[in-house]
Order: sequence, then C-alpha cells, then structure tokens
Amino acid sequence: IGTIGQTDIMATLKISYQYLQPEQKQCFAYCALFEKDHCFDVPMLIRLWMAQGFVKSVDDGRICFMELLRRCFFQNSNVYRDEDSWGEEETCQMHDLMHDLAQMVGDEC
Repeated sequence: IGTIGQTDIMATLKISYQYLQPEQKQCFAYCALFEKDHCFDVPMLIRLWMAQGFVKSVDDGRICFMELLRRCFFQNSNVYRDEDSWGEEETCQMHDLMHDLAQMVGDEC
C-alpha cells in the first residue's frame, strides 16, 4: 500500500475509533503497548484494563472487549481447552493496521 493509500485507510479507521465510548478508546489504545502480532490472553488483558482503571469489573471488561471485537478492532478470537490448566483459554490478536491506529491515538486518551 502506498503512502496515500495508507493515509486514506488510517483516516477511515480513525472514524471508526471516534465512535467508540471513552473507556473503549482507552482499552483499545492500551493495546499499542504490546508488539504487533501479539497474541492476547483475553482474561489477562481485561485484568490489565481493570488495573489501569479503564473498566471497573471483569463483566465491564468483557463487554468492552466484545464490543471492540464486534467492531473488528480485534481479530482471530479463539477459545480452546487448555489441558495443562484444566480450563478454557481465550486469545485474540490485533491487525497490524489496528495496532498502528492504537499507537496513533494513544496520546489522545
């Protein structure tokens, strides 16, 4: 993608970002602290959001995550059984362009 195309894409993505609620914006921008292609452990991510004061409870964090996932700010959400921990694990990733957007908007939060 050329520079002009990349600029247009980022402008379009930023419009989607602007429609988020303030806590969703904070949670999304926080993810820029991780490397591109990072595989997020969703329950851990929600606990990190809680520790930062972005959400008040696990339920609020889950609602925020699901809304960001629904709006395609996250991708590749998977739930799988982890035999070592005797439970289910949930992971997701962020597309490279979404990571770039999170870095770009990070100063606004």
